[in-house]
Amino acid sequence: MRYEIGPLAHLYGHGGFYDDPELLAPAETPDAAPAVQDLGLVYPGSNYYRSDWVVYSDDSEFCSTLSTLSASLRTTHSTIAATTALEVRNGFVCDAVIYVPGDAGWRVLYPTYRPNDRGAVRLRDASELGARGRGSLNTGKRSLFYLSSAGSFNYGHWLVDDLPRLRYILHLAAGPVTIIVQSFPGMDKIRRQTIEFFCRGLDVEVRFIDPLQLFSFDQLTYVTPVSYHPHLKSPDALDFLRRSALAAIDYSPKPRERIYVKRRRSRGRVLRNGRAIEKFLGDLGFRTVDPEKLSFEEQVRTFANAEVVVGVMGASLCNVVFSPPGTSVIVLSPNDWAEPFYWDLATVLGHEYVAVHGKRAKMYTAAHLDDFWIEPELLKRAMEDNTDLDFPSTGEENPGYFWRKFGLNALMMQIKDLFVTKY
Repeated sequence: MRYEIGPLAHLYGHGGFYDDPELLAPAETPDAAPAVQDLGLVYPGSNYYRSDWVVYSDDSEFCSTLSTLSASLRTTHSTIAATTALEVRNGFVCDAVIYVPGDAGWRVLYPTYRPNDRGAVRLRDASELGARGRGSLNTGKRSLFYLSSAGSFNYGHWLVDDLPRLRYILHLAAGPVTIIVQSFPGMDKIRRQTIEFFCRGLDVEVRFIDPLQLFSFDQLTYVTPVSYHPHLKSPDALDFLRRSALAAIDYSPKPRERIYVKRRRSRGRVLRNGRAIEKFLGDLGFRTVDPEKLSFEEQVRTFANAEVVVGVMGASLCNVVFSPPGTSVIVLSPNDWAEPFYWDLATVLGHEYVAVHGKRAKMYTAAHLDDFWIEPELLKRAMEDNTDLDFPSTGEENPGYFWRKFGLNALMMQIKDLFVTKY
């Protein structure tokens, strides 16, 4: 099945296209009645520079792997494409992929099935698109807005990849809107909360649909991605998300907090010595938070006041999108898991990112599924080097403290901004 690029080639004019360049070539014979129209820019594209991936681990070979990976990504993935709103007509949607008609048959709307999406969704063939028994999204006079992606089942990706696309509704769209969202029962309650939180006062309703059922539609609006998992995220999109959230809670600055984000054992990737780490951090004034016990608004308020955030790598840590620039984010995870998502997220948000890796339980072949331990002394060293927290004096001057004491971190952030290019 062919891809529908149509009016989208201009989004990649300055980079951000990580696929076969020939896909961007103009069609030899354009469709007589294109099914996709560009409604206008939502976020500009950006080219940005990532700072060093600060890593603490007793595995020197793994540290070298992360250093090589970060250097490579600075070269291969430094540009996020622009984001635009599209009007799509007479198509189908299933499993976060949108299909549109063309003169030569059905096509896949490219932004819904990029290389980074293909491992998480299944492509339907033309015979399935023509099958009977499909559902319909049509709702009469209400406009349709599709808000889902390959990672929508995960809270972190919903937060980072999907919610910023609501900007089109908040500022550019008019009239009653039905937001179409893929249903994942364990996530639907919090996702409804997030939509209602941002769309207060608007005539918006939410409709959850079975992600594996094929649905037809006459017309819907779709906003192209604001991220390229796991390597890139739109600085403008995440800035909009944070500013909109703080405005919605009428935020006023309060004393900054130290937060330890607790991960439930049922989620896997268990920190085996979690109680010891929690006590260690509690003695330093950290408040333990279980985001799953909080409403969305409570999560926004909690992370908006963060000074230092420590937690096991996972979806709940994406709440740092609401934390101010300069926040120290210390992420705990197993050795051998080379995951750039949170490093890149911290760069975009202006946070100070530190990765602390520990010994694996070797329960699984895949490192990201494994339980692990973090040595308190290793965590202490990482925090001494990268935060202003007070520890008993060892007789040595902390070099990182010098930079923060004299306000040079802020200066470095301003210098970094010179390397961020928008188009």
